[in-house]
Amino acid sequence: LRCAKCDRTYSPRDRILTCPEDEGRLNIEYEYDYLAGKVSRDLFERRRGGLWKYSELLPIESEENIVTLGEVQTPLIRCKNLAKTFGLINLYLKDETKNPTSSFKDRPMTVGVSKAVELGYDTVVSASSGNAAAALAAYSARAGLACYTFVPEMASPGKIAQLKMFGASVVRLRGLESGVDPTVTMLKLVCKQFGWYPCPSMGPFN
Repeated sequence: LRCAKCDRTYSPRDRILTCPEDEGRLNIEYEYDYLAGKVSRDLFERRRGGLWKYSELLPIESEENIVTLGEVQTPLIRCKNLAKTFGLINLYLKDETKNPTSSFKDRPMTVGVSKAVELGYDTVVSASSGNAAAALAAYSARAGLACYTFVPEMASPGKIAQLKMFGASVVRLRGLESGVDPTVTMLKLVCKQFGWYPCPSMGPFN
């Protein structure tokens, strides 16, 4: 793991989520020479579809910690008429609504929640009222983890209902007009105060 700010490196086994020196985002760097002897295109093609067919490339050490809702190899749909409109020869749309919560956010959240389980967390938290929060709530429920979501006051009733349906505790916050996102502020506060696992799809935690 290499900090995007200061270039310090850490082991994936370290129980850290951002750089402890400057809260920088940790980028995953692969040891390609090592992986070359472990994986191949042929190996991946022989496996059943879905994100976890690429398990060697994902940051989970034990398959016992994988939390999945059956993510699929979502289809590419050729759109001939739309391609003509834009003057294109080929145009394909990837239909991510086939995923468990109807969003591509299921991909990062199956990995994020699996890592939370592997690191021994019992509570996850997000700052979002959209697809990322819904996916986190669903995968947390699957894993048996408590899930808290901080949402802006104007979050739609439909989105909040989806979060609550998956068992998330939803906290609505005012204050966006100040220029500082109160949901992110609260996420950082509870992670520092209670040691919860942050799993939003933005900022240094992404």
